[in-house]
Amino acid sequence: MSVSADALYKMSEVELLAAYVDARRQFVEKKFARDTQRARLEWLRAKMFVGSPGRVTERNMAIGVSEEIARKGQELREMTRELDLLKVDVDVIGTSFDPAARRHWSPHKRKTRFRATPSAKARRGR
Repeated sequence: MSVSADALYKMSEVELLAAYVDARRQFVEKKFARDTQRARLEWLRAKMFVGSPGRVTERNMAIGVSEEIARKGQELREMTRELDLLKVDVDVIGTSFDPAARRHWSPHKRKTRFRATPSAKARRGR
């Protein structure tokens, strides 16, 4: 994590919010890069499958032993690990906020009250 838990505890709410926004932005950027890489890998697999001679099993085996696909798959797993670590940072910063301060910028400020449905006696006219 780029910021220690003690440093987060000592930050003001404005600094915490700025750190949260920055960590969240980094998370979204890395997630986009990871998803793009995942799509490229799937495209490469499909391209190899269509371009390979033989039956389905032989094609799948050719894709499975491809060093290029294996290398790109490893890169994708490393990107996923980095993304997971960044998500932990976002979550830690998010939980550092004071619950009273969280209430001010929460999208669900009010509790809605539901009107009680009429009882069975009222519906029957008693």
